[in-house]
Amino acid sequence: MKDCIIPDTPCIVKFTATWCGPCHRIQPTLEALSREYDVPLVKIDVDENEALSTQYGVRGLPTTLVLLQGRAVAGRVVGANEPEITRLCAAHFCRRPAAAAGSIGAPPPISTGAQVAPEARRRSSSAPPSVTPASRATPQ
Repeated sequence: MKDCIIPDTPCIVKFTATWCGPCHRIQPTLEALSREYDVPLVKIDVDENEALSTQYGVRGLPTTLVLLQGRAVAGRVVGANEPEITRLCAAHFCRRPAAAAGSIGAPPPISTGAQVAPEARRRSSSAPPSVTPASRATPQ
């Protein structure tokens, strides 16, 4: 099991697996939504993070969650249902202003075990980001 970091800020979380075809097909849509709403995309491999998958009740792949404050599940879509995932994000996030959309890079997707670079998560120059470890376990 790898360490996984879920930001304290609102984010899109995708539970995935390397062998999951629909997980790969929905990835470009999730990356576009991450850019559009200026929120991080956290990818969690269910084979490497079984405890976290169980904690969030993942029973099918891909499972996409919208998290608020790093823990509260605001919504869930199971499967590669692009319209439902788009509606879920629209219901919980605000779009970036059009003027800022071209001038600010979107936060990069965070993969299982990746460290969150402070400058990549900065919401404003006066408020540094904060991340919390979602699970800590040693490899088996």
